[in-house]
Amino acid sequence: LRTASLVPPHFASVYIEKGGAMAGPLASRPVCLDVEEMPAVKSVSAAVVASLSVSSAPNVGMLAATIIAAEALQAVLQGLPALAALGPPAAAAAATTTTGAGAGAAIAVPPSRAQLHVSGAILQEMPYFQTRLSSRWDQSKDMLYVRLPEGCSIAAASMLFERLHFPSGHWGQVDLGTVLQIIQLAGMFLAEGDGLLKELARLLRANMRNQGDIDTVIAFVARVDAPACIAELASRLSRRKLSTLLGEEELTGMLKNVLASGDGSTAEAVEKILAQRSRRDSDSTKRNASVLQSVLQVGPATDCESLSGGKLTNVHSESAGRWSEWVERPAPGLQHILQITTKFVLAQPEYLGTLAPLMFPKFPVNPHWTRSALVTDMLKRTIRTLLDGCFLQGSIGGHGPSPSGGGAEGGAAVGSGQAEHEGVSALVSAVIANGHEDLLHANSSLAAAVSRAACISSATVESLCSALLSLKSTTLSSLATAEMLRSICGPSRQKLCLAILPNMHTLRPEVKAALLLEVDADDSGSEGEVPGVAPRGFSWGASAEGGAAKRQRS
Repeated sequence: LRTASLVPPHFASVYIEKGGAMAGPLASRPVCLDVEEMPAVKSVSAAVVASLSVSSAPNVGMLAATIIAAEALQAVLQGLPALAALGPPAAAAAATTTTGAGAGAAIAVPPSRAQLHVSGAILQEMPYFQTRLSSRWDQSKDMLYVRLPEGCSIAAASMLFERLHFPSGHWGQVDLGTVLQIIQLAGMFLAEGDGLLKELARLLRANMRNQGDIDTVIAFVARVDAPACIAELASRLSRRKLSTLLGEEELTGMLKNVLASGDGSTAEAVEKILAQRSRRDSDSTKRNASVLQSVLQVGPATDCESLSGGKLTNVHSESAGRWSEWVERPAPGLQHILQITTKFVLAQPEYLGTLAPLMFPKFPVNPHWTRSALVTDMLKRTIRTLLDGCFLQGSIGGHGPSPSGGGAEGGAAVGSGQAEHEGVSALVSAVIANGHEDLLHANSSLAAAVSRAACISSATVESLCSALLSLKSTTLSSLATAEMLRSICGPSRQKLCLAILPNMHTLRPEVKAALLLEVDADDSGSEGEVPGVAPRGFSWGASAEGGAAKRQRS
């Protein structure tokens, strides 16, 4: 099928019977297709042309050869996978524009051709090939010439035929442009209503990540005669979304209504609208963060008259007989607001440092009321959810699109990881600064987050450990685990061990053993030791590991 090895295998299926005979479509006589692409034209900027030594090229053909061979142009033409198989660009032609300041070059890349051997049974099911392979117009004796429409590559055609040969296979990673090419070829070869067209429509829907992809699909349907199911999908996508019609003022009002009423349906609608807006572009995401910030910055109650002030907490007068007191309780919709914000910052970690101090604000100390335990429990659940969702491979990006590969997408993934560890460090610092250190006491989610951070990079765990060292020794000792200490290495582990040593008597046995191993490590390289001379009190028959083993047995 792939004589030129244009694409990697995307499908896997078993077509061999027990007796060893071929079964399925592969059992029929193959037909050789001579497939040719339309010639492609690539525009080259004046800067690229100026950077080349083209003055020595006496004619247009040599100018094209010089430009194509230039290393600076490889990035321009890397979108043509068939170009690598063309060899020296001797047949390339180029025409230069000489007018204006932006003079450049237009390179006509010669059409690429390949021979694909496709099962005759599969071709007979396609209306496009049925007539050409009929007894009257049988053209299968020789190679069957097929010229692909403009914009369609041999790689896309090969992938389409491959899918038809292996119907029980599964699609691999296919980019949006290739999917559109396959759909255009399927609409050309297959009959309307074919099941593969619906499958391609589902594949196309799964590959759309943002508004730019949606615009690409709509432009594709307007340019070509797309199958009905694809045109219907584009029609649904072209409808203006409700999330785009809703302004920031209306969205802020909905969030304030959620805070005051605690209505779950409104909270669900706001959460979905924020997710839809964030998928459009970075500017929409920034506006979402501003909306959440404007709602959270009202802060907790500051006086006994804040019952209807739209604060994060309300102060109520509670009485029982002759006894009465003022109690601070969470606003009816505070839990919804915190959940919406948590999901947003986990998907967009660059805003965690901005919104974390507002999610865990500093509560004023007022002798006239007491704070209900409901407030503390709600904040504890929120910070556990935040920490449990951090440093999960693909989670932060997984809330959104999952980039595959390198290039710009890989750079975006690296930037997201850096924003994540900076945001988590800012979260821990804000919790401590605003007087909520008790939320981190014996917090297993924080210890697990540190262990996961150590698996990402040393910079990530160092940044997080620097924030943890601001905790009190008792708090740090309450959350330390042996796995957390083992996952950290270098100076960061030494600093953490030094911080929890004063409270070693409160640690669990496995954490004590990990600390003792850290202490024993000093015996292997103490300062001032003379090589070959045992220090006083040291037995040549013992070792650091032996001492630790004895203590473990005792």
